[in-house]
Amino acid sequence: MDLVDAIENEDENPIDTYRRAHHITRSLGNKVALDNDIFQELLPEILTSDNNRLFNFGQGLAYGSANPQQTWCKFCEQLSTLEDSKRKYGVIGGFLNALSELNADLSDILLYEAVKDNTLAAIYPWLQTQVEIGIQDVERLKKSLELGKAPILQYVHLAYGRVHESIGDRELCELLKLISSKEGGFPVSIEILLMRLHGHSDLNKLSDTIISYGQELVVDYQFSREDRKAASIDYKLATIIKSCFAGKSAQEKAKVLCNNIFHSFTSNHIFWMDYDHVLDSLSTQQPEVFLDIFLGKSINSELDYRIRETLLEQSILSRIDEKIIINWCEESKEIRYPIISSALVPFHKKEDSNSPQWTPLALKIINNSPDPMRVLDNFKLTLRPRRWSGSRAAIMQNNLSLILDLKKHYNPLIAKWAGKEEILFEAEIRSDRESELERERKLNERFEW
Repeated sequence: MDLVDAIENEDENPIDTYRRAHHITRSLGNKVALDNDIFQELLPEILTSDNNRLFNFGQGLAYGSANPQQTWCKFCEQLSTLEDSKRKYGVIGGFLNALSELNADLSDILLYEAVKDNTLAAIYPWLQTQVEIGIQDVERLKKSLELGKAPILQYVHLAYGRVHESIGDRELCELLKLISSKEGGFPVSIEILLMRLHGHSDLNKLSDTIISYGQELVVDYQFSREDRKAASIDYKLATIIKSCFAGKSAQEKAKVLCNNIFHSFTSNHIFWMDYDHVLDSLSTQQPEVFLDIFLGKSINSELDYRIRETLLEQSILSRIDEKIIINWCEESKEIRYPIISSALVPFHKKEDSNSPQWTPLALKIINNSPDPMRVLDNFKLTLRPRRWSGSRAAIMQNNLSLILDLKKHYNPLIAKWAGKEEILFEAEIRSDRESELERERKLNERFEW
């Protein structure tokens, strides 16, 4: 069914064209509603068509219908004769939308009936989003969840088109708790909450109800590779953490969350790349808690290799203010300085060149540690690339400058360490360069053959 798809005017503003198309489509619907024979003829087609203007056509049908309840019944009768895969609901969505303005009581009755209707119950949550949602509508959504006739994914429609904005925070959170308690409902609740948070440009204005529920939702999440859906769940959880886990009031929940993730890591249920955005958000929102849980549980100053690799790969500690890190280390110098040095990338590139330089935090850790040799031995490991392109020897030659810088250190023990490591590092560079030349020679010989 073609509905004014060819009305574009090159001289007309696209917005005006869009509005004019909507007006014409509604007018057509209004006229069809006045002619029962034409309506009956078109009914099978408008309930099986994907035309994106059918919503407006349905609005026009509502405006022109002398008996909207009877029109609705005809929709339902026709839909019941169609296979599920062939049913299209755009026209009844538009009809219900307009009817809610013309006769709110009738649209309310039709929605109550839809919750239990054999044909419409499966799409009731979407139908509900076609009208402004009030308190009574939330109760009806709860009833729909209780009956379980609609697939849980149908409720995700509450996230889009700003339809959730008419629902109060308390009522929304109650509804989301019910959704998340159903099988497959957790990602649906996350999506709806995420859209709610996007609607608040000023996070300081979030209600305690939303913040508390956001914390509860993330804490209840089961971190595992099986539950992970590509990278999206990581990003979504991280966004909720940024919004709901700031400040001292969130510390206790943050401890529970960090412990959950820690145990998932150390039990090999997840890998570092699975939830790197989550870790990044936690490190910035609750840095002290993050350090206590992920680094403070280490035994004998040895950091669990899985946690170490995670922190190094993502340079996560670089997001934490260096004063917070130093203060944390100072609480137990002998243990914490070696631990932090094993999880920190201690250098970065100079702004005006490709040469590396020690970060201010790394130098403070070296200077403050009661055992700078252990710290330096940990830092030394990061000077050797584990993954690289091109020449490993060239990269190490570049990083050698970091060791040379320490030869001038005021602490003679550190200067002596640097002199010794310079010799070892240069020997390793020579060995790498010889290996690279040998591989290149063999490769060239193969090409010559």
